[in-house]
Amino acid sequence: MKAIEEAWREFNKNFQSEKDCVEKLWSKLAESNQICKHCKSGALINQPGERALHCSRCPRKSWFTAGTYFHRIRKLRPWLAAIWFLEKGIIINSNEFSKLLEVSYDTAFRIFKKLSTALKNKGNIAGELIDSSYFLSLFSKRSTRTPALEHPSSEEKAYCQTVEKSAAESRKEQPQEREGDILLAAEKNLILITLNSSPAPIQFDELQELTKLSTGTLSAALILLELDGNISSPSRDSYSISEQTTLQSNESKTQIDQELFHSFLQFVRSTFQGISRKYLQNYLYTFACQIQNSLHKEGTILETCLSQNPINYKEIISYVSPKQVLFPQKY
Repeated sequence: MKAIEEAWREFNKNFQSEKDCVEKLWSKLAESNQICKHCKSGALINQPGERALHCSRCPRKSWFTAGTYFHRIRKLRPWLAAIWFLEKGIIINSNEFSKLLEVSYDTAFRIFKKLSTALKNKGNIAGELIDSSYFLSLFSKRSTRTPALEHPSSEEKAYCQTVEKSAAESRKEQPQEREGDILLAAEKNLILITLNSSPAPIQFDELQELTKLSTGTLSAALILLELDGNISSPSRDSYSISEQTTLQSNESKTQIDQELFHSFLQFVRSTFQGISRKYLQNYLYTFACQIQNSLHKEGTILETCLSQNPINYKEIISYVSPKQVLFPQKY
């Protein structure tokens, strides 16, 4: 909370008004050789604090934010505030941000989704690929991809079914042949993650409560994990992860930083109280802003935004995190 207050105080000192925000963007965009949108002339005149550029040849107006990431954004201050926080490595949820900036929750939500989308599009985050099923315990919020009348975590299973069905059709095979294996892999990963987070063995009933798995599914997954040597049962109906078992990313087979992995779990639970599977990758990119020092430089994320075309809301709502998501590395 103290870090948020200090960053907010510093932001208000640098950006006291909307005009200050306009001047900040102009100082960045003026270097890109602005031309008149109508006659293509470079004879443009900018009045301090205004987005409109007056062409001395037409004479007509152009807006220097047109066609940029900030296209049709009426109030710049909330957007620059969100960027300011991210560049400081400070992450706050949409509800807190909406109160701080006095904007609606929907506006705050869109700001952060567009920012994480910009980071995703830029692709300058270092990390390792990891199966999305590792994060099953975090999926407690619904999205447009959540099956009706089911828990939000079922979105992972539904996505697996979609991916497998598509793959099976391309191979001209029946999707049922491997569907069970893929779905059970998600449950096995969730069990391993849950056991790995506990210093002591976990009883069956407690494990079922933590994973939200059915009795049959949990029993089957535990048997397979025991046969593979991934877990052990030191006493009746209690389970612990084997010493030789390590969480690995599916693509690279590189061992995941356990401390960093649990930091992300805690980050999501404490800041957002859970997420949807649909936007998992967005939250991983947001987490990268907290742990990667290369992003903690003034102007870094702002320049990432300015390097891109407008991001419309359709692009945001149509996005679905892939099966292999990029888990950021700390450096």
